[in-house]
Amino acid sequence: MPTSLDSTPGVVDTIHGVSVADPYRWLEDRASEATERWICDQKTRFDHYFEGLGSLQSLRDRVTELVDIESVDQVGKVKNRYFYRKRGVAQQQASIFVMESGDHCERLLVDSPLQDPFVAARIFAISADASLLAYEVKRGGEHTKAIHLVDVNTGSALSDHLKRGLARGLIFRGANDGFYHCHEFVDDPAAEQRDHTVCFHRLGSSPGDDLALLTLPRTPQSKLVLISERQPRSNPTIITLMAIWGLRFMVWKIGMKARWNTSRRFDCSLTGPTATSVLERHVGNCRTIPVPSLRSSMRSIFNRTIPTITFN
Repeated sequence: MPTSLDSTPGVVDTIHGVSVADPYRWLEDRASEATERWICDQKTRFDHYFEGLGSLQSLRDRVTELVDIESVDQVGKVKNRYFYRKRGVAQQQASIFVMESGDHCERLLVDSPLQDPFVAARIFAISADASLLAYEVKRGGEHTKAIHLVDVNTGSALSDHLKRGLARGLIFRGANDGFYHCHEFVDDPAAEQRDHTVCFHRLGSSPGDDLALLTLPRTPQSKLVLISERQPRSNPTIITLMAIWGLRFMVWKIGMKARWNTSRRFDCSLTGPTATSVLERHVGNCRTIPVPSLRSSMRSIFNRTIPTITFN
């Protein structure tokens, strides 16, 4: 079938010295009249073509027979529990299950079919002792997602959650009293101007009370990712960070030894070869401590000035 490019010019990018034409780049602007005309034209061509093919019901039935089967993915084992997603016959989306390795008893944790058929739930993070599960909820082809929590022992949903946004990682603290996260909320109009931040959320507290533990100045090509790793139930909790500038990146590990004491003070010690400072974070009394060793190690790799990384 022929296609129409309208009169809108395309774009030619130069990638590693090679010119790459993209005549359809303008279609990314979904709000433009040219895009709307193109979509209507393609729908007309599509309908006209398939009207001439006659009934396709037998083909639909055969395809359904082949693809509409039970499937399992995201299988992983933490302690004595297996976590996985399973989609049954005639179901649009997979649900999240847990199975005890001892008795092979399967339990449903997140029932996706009860939600919108275009909303998918996926496993996002699991605590070190397999008692807490964080799962992402994503609608259609969006690149943003919301994060929700489930108590695996009881199967009940927790009220703690992260609203829809760019999820850059979540790690449960060893004591299971909260989690570290790097999340950029879509309902924050100033999100693109704010520094990248790693926060700590204490279970049962308000999201507005989350403590900012680490910040990285934002640049047009920067990204901060919090990488979850399997680790023993311990304090300090080891978190792995990846800072990305365009095609360059730096990875380092930091020990986060944190506790809430009876005076509502949050004590956070940073340990490890690259974090030489120890700080205390007081509610309502924030102080910033640069970590020179992080800057020097990154500058030696990139051979350029690196934004100051600070621990709050």
